[in-house]
Amino acid sequence: ANTHHSGLFCHYRQEESIWEILMFKEFFDKKKLITFDMDGTTVKSEKVWDLAFKEIAKILSVDSPVKELVVTGIYGNTVTERWNHIIGNTGLKTLQPISELVELTQKEFIKNLDKLEITEGFWPFVAELKLMKKLKIALVTNSPRMVVDSVIAYMELKEVFDYVICGDDVKDPKPHPEIYKKTL
Repeated sequence: ANTHHSGLFCHYRQEESIWEILMFKEFFDKKKLITFDMDGTTVKSEKVWDLAFKEIAKILSVDSPVKELVVTGIYGNTVTERWNHIIGNTGLKTLQPISELVELTQKEFIKNLDKLEITEGFWPFVAELKLMKKLKIALVTNSPRMVVDSVIAYMELKEVFDYVICGDDVKDPKPHPEIYKKTL
């Protein structure tokens, strides 16, 4: 088992409360639910996504300038949106449909879960929200369920999130409000 959380719910000490440091500690009073994104908020995944895109670009025999565009990427978008951007802005010719590129990229990402890291400060913040403030926590992400479930299992996040809503659970990805409405 991976112990990425260093005993989140066992070793939390109230005297180290981050709320004593925050200027607006009352901000969370009267709140019932807090949402987190996955990529770049809960886990540092940007470099892993870049690696996945780069590996799939190699399969496509993409020349060097396009490879650089692929690895710098567009964060916050779905894998489909990112491939559409890459193909649309580079003139990349591929015989594979976008859906196949998306599937290959997601599988490549999952192969590299060992390169993910929890974002600094996540564990004490979540401990404060769940244990002290008694808030529900939702993971609301454009990433697909297959990827999200793999990340949650590998990073041992299951006990953290009361709700998990993924990009393929809704018709329109973020920033469209549908995913947040579904969460509520």
